[in-house]
Amino acid sequence: MPEEGGGAVLGVFPAWNYEDSTIELKAGDRLLLFTDGITEAADTDGREFDERSVAAFAKANARLSATELNRGLLGQVTVHCGARFQDDATLLVIAAN
Repeated sequence: MPEEGGGAVLGVFPAWNYEDSTIELKAGDRLLLFTDGITEAADTDGREFDERSVAAFAKANARLSATELNRGLLGQVTVHCGARFQDDATLLVIAAN
């Protein structure tokens, strides 16, 4: 289940006070960290591959390894935007064993 929390983009605002938080990952959990280039990748109609799309893909493919989930999600985003990324598209998947 996603944890709520957040703040400013990491490293952009030098004087920003960030809060620490902790989550416990259990065997089989997947943690996805991604830049806005993933969620803002748009198709020819301007429809973005939003956070709901990321979550839906991750949920439907939760049993994949971290490498497979990473490749599969990046593949879906690439197809969605026709490989026309407007920003960096970085995705890190961590699998708890």
